[in-house]
Amino acid sequence: MSVLSVIFGVLTDHRLVEANPCRLSPRLSEKSGLRSAYIGYNDIVRITDQCPDWYADIVWTSCLTGMRRSEITNLRWRGVNLRKQIITLHATEVKESRHKRIPIHMDLMPMSERLGKIRDLSDDSVFKVNGHKIDVQSCKRPGDRALDKLQFPKPRPRFHDLRHTWLINARVSKTDHEIRQAILGYSDRMLPVSERYGRISDDELVGAIDMLVTNNGETEILTAINA
Repeated sequence: MSVLSVIFGVLTDHRLVEANPCRLSPRLSEKSGLRSAYIGYNDIVRITDQCPDWYADIVWTSCLTGMRRSEITNLRWRGVNLRKQIITLHATEVKESRHKRIPIHMDLMPMSERLGKIRDLSDDSVFKVNGHKIDVQSCKRPGDRALDKLQFPKPRPRFHDLRHTWLINARVSKTDHEIRQAILGYSDRMLPVSERYGRISDDELVGAIDMLVTNNGETEILTAINA
């Protein structure tokens, strides 16, 4: 509705239409889209067991880092430092439009080293399928198929729920609030933690992520309908 309203606003300004019909339409309640989700560790294992290896790698990366799907599929080796266990994303690679550093959980190191051994020097992409770069759209099918095979009840997990799951795991693991926010990044205009409280070192980030406890309960997905 917002996009259509802008389009009709421009058309109205250029006198190509007489009025903006979006202003006459009632806005839908955003409460229907409210969602609270936690995916239990055992269910993540069950789901990834039904997925191809390349997709399972992406799921576990999100589970253990809190990264968005687009950040993972667009990840380049130039931003990965396995020696320091740090991923650095440029401002152009994240939703917040400012760079951030993400520690690599120790459980991800074997996978990262495995992918590094088959790295194609002609293509800097970290995650690939059959030698080709993975796009966000191709990531939707394996998860849906796995949930179908498992006859997973509705409401079903979504990929973005892994980010929420990471945040809950980090909070239960008593990860420092500023470190949690620095890893997840900010979607608003507020200053990043590193500018407000002083720079957080790579060692602090890695130390915090390696203390992450990933099994903190069973899967629970609440929506506005069943909440």
